[in-house]
Amino acid sequence: MKDYIKTIFLIIFLFLLPFQIYFNIYKSITLSIDLILGFTLVFLYKKEIIKSLQDRNKNIFNLSKLLFILFLVFTFISLFKSINFRLGLQFFGHYLIGFLFIILFSTIEWNKLKTKYLLLSFLTAGFIFSIFLIIFYFRNKWEIAFLRNELAEIFIDKDSLKNLLTIKANIRLPNRSGVFFGNTNFAALFLGLYIPLLLILIININNIFIKIISILTSIIFITGLFSTGSRAGLLSFIIILMTFLFIHIIKKRKIIINIKFIIGIITIIIFFIIILKLDMGVFNRLKVHKLNPKGRFAMYKTAIKINKEKFFAGYGADLGKWKEAEEKVLGRQISPHNIFLEEWGRSGIFAALCLLLFYMSILYKGVKMILKGNNHILLLAAFLSILWIFIQINLTNNIFTKFRIYMPIYMYIGIIQYFYSKNIAKKNM
Repeated sequence: MKDYIKTIFLIIFLFLLPFQIYFNIYKSITLSIDLILGFTLVFLYKKEIIKSLQDRNKNIFNLSKLLFILFLVFTFISLFKSINFRLGLQFFGHYLIGFLFIILFSTIEWNKLKTKYLLLSFLTAGFIFSIFLIIFYFRNKWEIAFLRNELAEIFIDKDSLKNLLTIKANIRLPNRSGVFFGNTNFAALFLGLYIPLLLILIININNIFIKIISILTSIIFITGLFSTGSRAGLLSFIIILMTFLFIHIIKKRKIIINIKFIIGIITIIIFFIIILKLDMGVFNRLKVHKLNPKGRFAMYKTAIKINKEKFFAGYGADLGKWKEAEEKVLGRQISPHNIFLEEWGRSGIFAALCLLLFYMSILYKGVKMILKGNNHILLLAAFLSILWIFIQINLTNNIFTKFRIYMPIYMYIGIIQYFYSKNIAKKNM
């Protein structure tokens, strides 16, 4: 009975991820239902978590988790250099919660769960979100009207919502939609948690009905991706698509032109024809000048120049001093649009290296398991999604203060950790 309750909570948790419903608990203090459900899952799985910490194969001192712990230590130290200690503590708190959920999701027995119900809940939520993206792409005024409506306060915290309505946010630009995220790049990155899963279902599932549904659903999801106008999202999608096809070929040891492969190619061709017919604005956004002073390379160059001044120690967890230094150099404040450069500026070079090596170790584990012949749907989806995330966090703002984004990321990291420690063989649905 208890396992049944755990599964129900997990299904509800996965469904609510895109929506993150907020409510006030005291004055301006808010909580999201997802956070409450997440900690409820921690409570329900407390015995498994304690057991995993005592397990030599997947204890807290394996390389990946040790790197994350070191990253947390450096971030904690940088708290005391913050101008705004409360803001710095908020950043540290998000990462600390993330570590807790990595442990949680690495203890859940994913291979024993009824995967189809989890996937149905997860994909249904993402499908609804994608539909909103597409609608708001073609009806930009509706998105602005939504942001100004009291209903938006349920899905977006008040401070973020206020900023969206008072500053020039990319979500308010024509031909770019982001719905609940307040940032079109974040919306694109979030879809990166779904699209690889759909690609895997198209190829790996034998049930023709599920295959057709997956193809139709993937068209909606990828159209939603294009509606964000995110160049980083599009680049990530192309790399993931190539990686997915490469994995498929490597596992077969040779190129096999079978019905599954043909269906996949036809789907891709049809999709791009649809996109071109719709004239999605992302293609126009690809035409950027390399020497654009507001471009990514200029941001990186500026960030590196500033970070060198506090090479080892960083400027503080709140980035307040970093922004002051940036304003002296550029005359304005803007994010470095690279998570590792940002963490270098926040907590020093060692913190950035720990975070970089952490993600590389997770990707290494995924590659190792796949090459060993593990074809479990969740493992393949987790690996491709984490690769997508790794690409995009090098090109966009810090996502790890957005609960609805980092929670499924840590879930996928936990899944890879779980399968790596268990070395579980293929499971058919």
